[in-house]
Amino acid sequence: MAACVLFCINFFLYGYYQMRYVKMVQAAHPEKRGDMNSKNFQKDWMASCDEAEKEMVYQSAYKAYMALGKMIQILLCATMILHLVFHTGILAVIVVGVIYLTMTLTYHRSCVSLQKAKLNL
Repeated sequence: MAACVLFCINFFLYGYYQMRYVKMVQAAHPEKRGDMNSKNFQKDWMASCDEAEKEMVYQSAYKAYMALGKMIQILLCATMILHLVFHTGILAVIVVGVIYLTMTLTYHRSCVSLQKAKLNL
């Protein structure tokens, strides 16, 4: 129970400090747009970035995708082996598999839609 409470406190503190950081960046760079409480914050923020910042975000996102792809494959194998050895239950295997499938399908769907847009020009 204490771990759950600490997790919730950490979650809210992380959100608070992230909001303070965005406000600090907006104070230093007034051209940066976006309200943290808006559902379109990421689109507004990216629209106010220059090309170099966008390129940095895209490269970082791709590296994160590649790292998560490898890590989720390792976790999927580990959960399958742990299920066989310790009978931990199949739910962990299903959850990790669904996460991996969602990430992969989202990436491929995005690639196909971008390729389609590129071919239609």
